[in-house]
Amino acid sequence: MRAYRYPITLVVLLLGLAVVGLHGRSGRAACAPAIPMAILPDLPEASGLAASRRTPGILWAVNDSNGPVVFALDTHGVVKGRIRIEGARAIDWEAIAVSRCAEGSCLYIGDIGDNHSVRAGITLYRLPEPQPEDQTAHVVETFTATYPNGPHDAEALFIAGDGGAVVVTKESAKSAALYRFPLVSRGDAPEQLEPVSPIPMRSVTDADVSPDGDWIALRTNAGVAFYRTRELLSGHTAVPLEVPVLDLHEPQGEGIAFGSDGKIYLAGEGGHPHAPGTFIALKCELPTLSSERILGPPAPSNRIPEISLLRLDVDPLLSVH
Repeated sequence: MRAYRYPITLVVLLLGLAVVGLHGRSGRAACAPAIPMAILPDLPEASGLAASRRTPGILWAVNDSNGPVVFALDTHGVVKGRIRIEGARAIDWEAIAVSRCAEGSCLYIGDIGDNHSVRAGITLYRLPEPQPEDQTAHVVETFTATYPNGPHDAEALFIAGDGGAVVVTKESAKSAALYRFPLVSRGDAPEQLEPVSPIPMRSVTDADVSPDGDWIALRTNAGVAFYRTRELLSGHTAVPLEVPVLDLHEPQGEGIAFGSDGKIYLAGEGGHPHAPGTFIALKCELPTLSSERILGPPAPSNRIPEISLLRLDVDPLLSVH
């Protein structure tokens, strides 16, 4: 194993609760690295990321090409398993999610990428969540759908509290949008995605729901936006709490997952052909919605959110196995 050590000065923005509508209160939210950044030689195109519900301390990750394989990672980015998914094709896998299902816990794999916006439809695979040591796992349901307004590129998918799937488009020239993906299997006949709302973000690369269901995180290469679930899914304008991540120096940030340990995990591509992907964990403090229930709903405000700066010197270790 070779190791490279060098200092990075990380600037973390601390945004006041006014950002998420809890105006007039002095709460703060912060994120800081929880582990050194690791590299992922087996995931040069690391895209989707999701925490296991069945096996604590395991996260599932996918490349956006190179075959229908899901990787099991531990919380330091070490590969603990490679599982071939039988009954699935990998055209452009971009997202993976974990949620309750009839079998207990299931993986949902989103073959939703469409860089040139030419695909006739997109596909979502559902399978019972495997164990990290399994060699294969089998799809039990395949869902296909089309957009009501023509093809879109997308890299983000999450499962809402009601068990429904939501796709977030990846738009580079205009706002992204949320679409509900009906989980109905009717043979070869695709369902039509249902528009929810546009969101004022571009190039969304992944999404996840917090374990308590209160927050949805959407990430881009440059930052993470935390939305209150009920606001984002209501179709009304939602104001997120935003945390920039450019100072982590990911070559190409892609995936995000809420861990059961309270950390938020990020994965990324290597940035150029055959370069290894990256993996890092953040410790973030988000406001609880119990305080909002006490304060009542936020009043409309045009105030610019209060921002303060916290400088942290971290010494990440990049390891090549």
